[in-house]
Amino acid sequence: MVERYISVCDNKRNNNKSLYQSRVFNHIVRLEILNIHWPDTINKDLLCEGANQLPAEEEIRKRRWKWTGHILRKSPVCITRQALTWNPEEKRRIGRPMNILRREIEEDMKRRSNRRNQSVISSVETQLNCALIKVVTARVSKGREEEEEEG
Repeated sequence: MVERYISVCDNKRNNNKSLYQSRVFNHIVRLEILNIHWPDTINKDLLCEGANQLPAEEEIRKRRWKWTGHILRKSPVCITRQALTWNPEEKRRIGRPMNILRREIEEDMKRRSNRRNQSVISSVETQLNCALIKVVTARVSKGREEEEEEG
């Protein structure tokens, strides 16, 4: 079920209409799997938990980053590695994606970096606070040892 959803989203390059149609399909199939019928209602998050799956957008993003990491480990002359930096010079034909893969990855990186920068800043602050506490406790314990030796 998720495989079909992901393949549709990858093939259509996240066209809003196709993404919506795929989301609806995914929701209907999950309801059928969990045997939930029309008058019953359920939250989307609970539905994902019941099916032991991530939300589809997260799954797509996770797989795309795994694929990108796989491609980056290839040799620089490999055609799939070159596709990451490829910039088309001609006009786009009808039916082809508006954005190239590189632009999509850059947008995703910007979205992720905003969240990551906030978490990195908080983790750096935490590390500095821990280091400061260690230094202060070390000085206090040294001072006590010196007082005990003198006294």
